Parts: sequence; structure tokens; C-alpha cells
Amino acid sequence: MELTPTQYGILHAVSEFSAVDRYQGSMPRKHTVLFNRDDINLLLATGYLESMKFEYSCGKEDEGLRLTPSGQEAVGGLAEGRDQEPELVSQHLDILNDVYHFSRITRYRGVMPRDKAKVHHPDDIDDLFTRGYLLRVKVECREDKTIKGFILTSKGLRTVRGRRLA
Repeated sequence: MELTPTQYGILHAVSEFSAVDRYQGSMPRKHTVLFNRDDINLLLATGYLESMKFEYSCGKEDEGLRLTPSGQEAVGGLAEGRDQEPELVSQHLDILNDVYHFSRITRYRGVMPRDKAKVHHPDDIDDLFTRGYLLRVKVECREDKTIKGFILTSKGLRTVRGRRLA
């Protein structure tokens, strides 16, 4: 079966959780809401992913997704086919720099609001989100005030700091 880039993205995201002991090596169900349910069901049906239920010592039960051996091969093949991630273009670096500066403004609670992000092309922002440089967040400041926007991940912060040092 030929996998789409979105399905590879799901497999890669699940593989990132394999080293997290807290979740017993599985991606918790609450994190799967970011992905298309049909793609996840197809990956489960074809045997790339498996559903897993686990229980914490306090008695709380949760569900998650874990890679099967064929899913690990698919993720490994993806990593071999791509030596390193493509270089960021200047528009991406500008977006990361803007998000970094908005994180210093207390008025916005360290978040670059969506309306301020509209000056950048939405595809560039989605690309940075997909590649793990940005996170979408929602901050509830007061009962009548909610800020939706973007923050940098640690990967994005390393990129911005590395650019400043160079």
C-alpha cells in the first residue's frame, strides 16, 4: 500500500512517542485529534498502527496508538529516503522570528495571535506547524477573553536562537 504524506506524518508523530515512558511508548488518544480519523483508521486496518489501552498506577485508564513492526519499517524507510529536513526559506525564518518576538509581549500572554499571523501566508504557517516548529494554542485569560494563536516549539526556538548567533 502506498502511503500519503499525511499518513507518513501520522506515523512519524506516533514514532516520536515511542521513547516516552510516561505514555508507555504510545501516542495518547488526546493527541490524535490533530489528525484525520479516516487516515488513522486506515493505518490501523492495514497494520501500521495498533490501538493500545494502558492504566496508570492511580487507576486511570487511557488509550493510545503504537507503531507495529511494519509501521516502524515505514517510518525507517522515510528517514532513510530523506537525509535531513529541507532548509527553511526566508519566509519561514521571518515567521519564526515574529512568533519569538510576540512571545515576549505580555499583552498577548506569550502567544502570537491568529489575527497578527494573517500577515504571513497561511501555507507557510501550516508548513511550520506540520514540521514541528510551531504549536497552535488557545489561552483563556479571563472569562470574556481567549487568545488563539501560535507559540514556538523547542525546535523552533533552537532555530531562532541559532540564527541570532550566526
